[in-house]
Amino acid sequence: MGLRVAFLAAECEPWAKTGGLADVVDALARALGAPEVAGVDGPVDVFLPRYRGVPDPDPAAILGETMLAVPDPRARTGSSAVTVVEVAADGYRLRLVDHPPAFDREGLYGDEAGDYADNAWRFGLYCRAALEALRADGRPADLLHLHDWQAGPAGIFRDLRYADDPVIRPAAMVMTLHNLAYHGWVPNAGLPQLGLVAGGAAPGQNPSGVDLLAAGIGAAEIVNTVSPTYAREALTPDFGMG
Repeated sequence: MGLRVAFLAAECEPWAKTGGLADVVDALARALGAPEVAGVDGPVDVFLPRYRGVPDPDPAAILGETMLAVPDPRARTGSSAVTVVEVAADGYRLRLVDHPPAFDREGLYGDEAGDYADNAWRFGLYCRAALEALRADGRPADLLHLHDWQAGPAGIFRDLRYADDPVIRPAAMVMTLHNLAYHGWVPNAGLPQLGLVAGGAAPGQNPSGVDLLAAGIGAAEIVNTVSPTYAREALTPDFGMG
């Protein structure tokens, strides 16, 4: 049996796109899931938030739905109901994370007033739901492939919340850097959105807050970029943000 691979990405063509991230995620998922690729067990799972603008999938392509009680630091009961809709997409298995309070909004990351103030909560809940969906599947994940800062909370949760989990903790983690200009910075005042406290030792955390991109980098066993040129640029002070 080959590797079970899961992508966590905030964009994927043709479902949700603001830039090149969506194109890369779609192409890579299809390439890894191709029958001729040895070592990968069937289609890649691509977890994507079900934003307002995501097209409704063809009913014939829907493989199933899973209702989850996902740990949520904002919920009075400690968890929120999240539905994960599984869709047979073109060359991969799309898994839409559906929670309208988080994703039924005008934009993916913000609106005309700017970035949403609760983006840490939104993408933290998305990442937690993806990990819970993998747990519900029952079969250990072999590789969690994170894409950019929006997937960074998965690194925090794997190390802090799933340290003894037989499905999530053994999974290797890859972090792909698509755009180093965006880090997903969360100051100390925003840490409760992730269930964290100031002064902690989460991946990506420092005395001022948490850098979600750094969290993914710190938790990952392998860090890569979308091209050799970008990898070289990322190692310079100017392009690598210090």
